[in-house]
Amino acid sequence: MINVEKFIRPETIGAAVSLLKAPDCIVLAGGTGVTLSRDPNVRTVIDLSDLQELKSIDITDERIRLGAMVTMTQLRRASGLPAALVTAARAIGSTPLRNVITVGGELARGVYWNDLPVALLAMDAVVEIASEAGVEKLPIAAFLAEHPKKTLAGGKLITAVEIERRFTHVGYLKFARTEVDYAICNLACGLRVEDGVIREARVAVGAIVPLARRIPEAEQSLVGTAPGEEAFVRAAKALVEAIEPRPDFRVSREYQRQLMESLTRRVLEAASQSEQ
Repeated sequence: MINVEKFIRPETIGAAVSLLKAPDCIVLAGGTGVTLSRDPNVRTVIDLSDLQELKSIDITDERIRLGAMVTMTQLRRASGLPAALVTAARAIGSTPLRNVITVGGELARGVYWNDLPVALLAMDAVVEIASEAGVEKLPIAAFLAEHPKKTLAGGKLITAVEIERRFTHVGYLKFARTEVDYAICNLACGLRVEDGVIREARVAVGAIVPLARRIPEAEQSLVGTAPGEEAFVRAAKALVEAIEPRPDFRVSREYQRQLMESLTRRVLEAASQSEQ
């Protein structure tokens, strides 16, 4: 960002959104993405650190609301959050990085290895977005239907993420070479089980695809079945058949397919043994 001329800290969300109309702006949240920017057209940095309303975590029995500036360290330390969400926050980078990486930043960057979007997809989270036209709420699957840069174009700002607590069992797994390395594959699932039968299912995958996404084929194979090995094996095979792994210099495609199948079974088994 060698051409930056202005550094602005807006005092309100409205002021921040108004500034974002300019095409030469970049948003500063945690800073891990901004510091890597090589865009020579950026002239203005909009620092969100003074927007205290974006830093809160609100938890009830029915719903969770995470401000866009909540850090991964805050998620790790907050009580009352689903274990899978805490696990996903813990999986992100190192301690210094978790101290600054934010909920909004994890969603806005849209890089293949991000951990949090996978967990949020499995919980059917809703992304709250502010613009000069007002506030809109997008299901996260719709938010990630294309790259977030396109979704947020035109002066839009992520302000919060909301999670309805309707899934009784949620799980998250990351596979990487080391604890702080980028994921080779990450998987998450959310199950609503009633009377011993899966009534609703969400299965999401990341890292092995260009952008985290749900796998409807795996979800459909689970609905109406009893949680257990037979259902989980069938869902794992459906997931593998539905995905063409992206190229990865670290592993072969055959390895990726075997990994996806194994991790899908494991995350479903882990989720089925947990209660939210």
